[in-house]
Amino acid sequence: MEIILTILALAGIGAAAWHVVRAVFRFLRQEASGLWTDELARTHARRGDVTALEETKRRATEVARRRRRAVAEGVGWLALLAVPALTPWARPIYAAYAVLWAVPFLGRRSP
Repeated sequence: MEIILTILALAGIGAAAWHVVRAVFRFLRQEASGLWTDELARTHARRGDVTALEETKRRATEVARRRRRAVAEGVGWLALLAVPALTPWARPIYAAYAVLWAVPFLGRRSP
């Protein structure tokens, strides 16, 4: 029983770490999108294209919101990864995290 619990705990740690990595990549993708949006805004400002500049500003606001969300998700997953180590029930908690491998698939289901 101890071996199964340990294997599940390792799978749970891997799942939480995978979600941290995914959040980091989402942040990096939003950061790249933000750099691109800033460059587009400068180009539109130089050309005097007010309509496109306003659209770019709206896009920059959306990118900033997504960036903040990615950071919050990453911090949340890091907390889920680190906090159980501070408790006496770390292995059972990490073993329960094994179900986190299913999280990406739950969002893809259509009602």
